[in-house]
Amino acid sequence: MRLFRTGLKCPSVVIEAMGYAPLSQTLVVRFRSGAVYEYAHVPPALVRLFRRSQSKGKFFNALIRGRYAVKIYEREREYDARRV
Repeated sequence: MRLFRTGLKCPSVVIEAMGYAPLSQTLVVRFRSGAVYEYAHVPPALVRLFRRSQSKGKFFNALIRGRYAVKIYEREREYDARRV
């Protein structure tokens, strides 16, 4: 499974794309820097709001960053979406 092939491209200065695995409630965010952050136990309702938000960066900073357990991959090639 490649989350970014089915994920949402973001009109954001910082966030390039996001993907979500509902069974594991894992939100994956790819930043324009190339880093990939994998957030655990993110509720589906919050992800729906994130996708609909006018400002992805503001929403992310206010309601996701620092609130969920995260694994950080410095580059997308280090990230293996098949294990989500």
